[in-house]
Amino acid sequence: MSWFILSPAGAAELIDLATAQRANSDPRVIAVDARLTRAAQSGATDSLVAELQSIAADRMLDPVARESLLDRGLHDLARLAPTPAARALASQLQLRAPQVYLRTDPDHGGTGAPLYDIGATARFVLGAWQRSAARDQAAAALQAGLPSAIERFARGSGVAELDPERSGIIDAFTVAPRAALLAQRAAMIAAFNQGERVDELGLVLARRLPDREMLDLVIGHADAPVALAAVQLVPQLLDSGAAFESLAVASRRPEIASAALLGIGKLAGQDAAARDFLLDAIQDPSTGPSAAAALGSLQDPLIAAELGRRLQLAKTESSQRMLVLALQLDGAPAARAELQRFADRRTGSPELRRELRQWLAH
Repeated sequence: MSWFILSPAGAAELIDLATAQRANSDPRVIAVDARLTRAAQSGATDSLVAELQSIAADRMLDPVARESLLDRGLHDLARLAPTPAARALASQLQLRAPQVYLRTDPDHGGTGAPLYDIGATARFVLGAWQRSAARDQAAAALQAGLPSAIERFARGSGVAELDPERSGIIDAFTVAPRAALLAQRAAMIAAFNQGERVDELGLVLARRLPDREMLDLVIGHADAPVALAAVQLVPQLLDSGAAFESLAVASRRPEIASAALLGIGKLAGQDAAARDFLLDAIQDPSTGPSAAAALGSLQDPLIAAELGRRLQLAKTESSQRMLVLALQLDGAPAARAELQRFADRRTGSPELRRELRQWLAH
C-alpha cells in the first residue's frame, strides 16, 4: 500500500524508523505483546479486548509502542468470534486518527506517512466479522437448499471483494459441496435472466460445477471485469468445440473481444473452425489486431502460407496491413518468406512497402 505524503496535524508525532524500532524493543512493550499473544491463542475475546483497552488508556506507554500493540492486537481480534465488548471497542477505535507518522523525506522534515492507522485496522476488523457472519449465514442457506444467499448477494452493489457481506457469500459458495451448488443453479440462471447483479457468484458456480450455460451467462451479462475472468476460464472448463463456440460469442462483445480472440488462438492449432474464424476476423477493423496476434502466435507454416495467399489477393491497404501484422507477429522463416514475396511484388502503398523493407532488414 502506498501513502500520500501529508503533514501530521494536532498532537501526532513525526519520527524516523530507528525511533520506531527502539520503541518496540522496550522490555515492557515485549511483555505486553506476550500478554496479547496469550489472550489471542486462548480464544478469549474479552480478555484480548481488556488488554487492548488497557493499552489504549496507558499514557505511560511510548506512543509508537501503543499504536503498534493496538494494531497487532486488533488483527488478532479479527480472527476471534466477536462479543458485544469487542464490537464496542472496534467501533470506538474506527474513528481514531493516526497518532504517529514516519518521516518519508529526511531532507524535508515536515512531511510523513502514518506508521500505523488504527482507525483503518478497526474498520478492517468490523468488516472481517461482517464477512464471517455472511459466510456462515450463506452456508446455512446452502445446506437448507434455500436461494436466500443469491437474493442477498443481488441486493448488494459495487465490486464484491470490497463488500464484506457479498465477499462472505462468495466464500460460502467457494467451499460448498457440489450438490448444494447444483441446487442453486436454477435460481442463479433466473437471477441472470432477470438482470440481477450476481456476476461474481455466477462465476463461482460456473467454475465449481463446471457449467457451460452459466459461463455463457456470465460472459454475456456480467460487468466487463467478471466477464473477462469467465473468458479466461473457458479453455480450462470446456472441451475444444464448446470452448470455441463460447469464445466466438464472447468475441462479439467489444469489452472482452480481444481476450476471446486470443483464447480462440490457443485452440486454432488443433481446430480448423477456430483457424477459419480468426482468418475472417482479421478482416474486421475492430477485431483485426487481436486476430492477427492470435494467428501470429501459432507460428504455423500452413497458416503463414494462407496469410500470404490472402495478402497477395488483398485490395485495400487496411486488409494488407492486418495480414502483414499477423505475419510479422509470427516472425518464423515461413512467415518472413511470405512477407518477402509480397515485398518483391512491389504492391501496396509506398509507405507500407517502406515499413516492410525496414522490418525485413532486421
